[in-house]
Amino acid sequence: MSTLNNRERGAVTVEVDGQTWQLVLDVNAMVAIEGHFSTPGQHVTILDVAQELRRGSLTHARVLVWASLMQHHPEATLTDAGRVMLAGGATVMQSLLTTLMQAMQADPQDLAALGVEAAAARPRPAQPGASGRVSKRTTGAVSTSPPGVAG
Repeated sequence: MSTLNNRERGAVTVEVDGQTWQLVLDVNAMVAIEGHFSTPGQHVTILDVAQELRRGSLTHARVLVWASLMQHHPEATLTDAGRVMLAGGATVMQSLLTTLMQAMQADPQDLAALGVEAAAARPRPAQPGASGRVSKRTTGAVSTSPPGVAG
């Protein structure tokens, strides 16, 4: 097994059992990752996937590798991705995760050059509600009920 990296491009090359696999984590790969986990009722963003990766999800890591294979190996399966993960080990994951984190924390101008909305890279700040106070809730709308009223 051998591994070559080009972290600036998010590219990694891994040899597994005599076959060379080229991985590239680009915008198309990130969109494929979102599409893999999204359902008609719930859109999963790359930020959601990154959170699962930080929690150690092998399922999300394997899809990250699979999507990174798509540019050069569109026929690759999730099983192939698992083999590449195993052969490339920490080197593959480190390179891909570094690229993913850099893309999500990129300057909005850098993201614009990639055709990615800046809002996708950074969480939106809390907006004040009707009272002018910033809601501390993480989901739903700002409540208009007076404090202490059960709804």
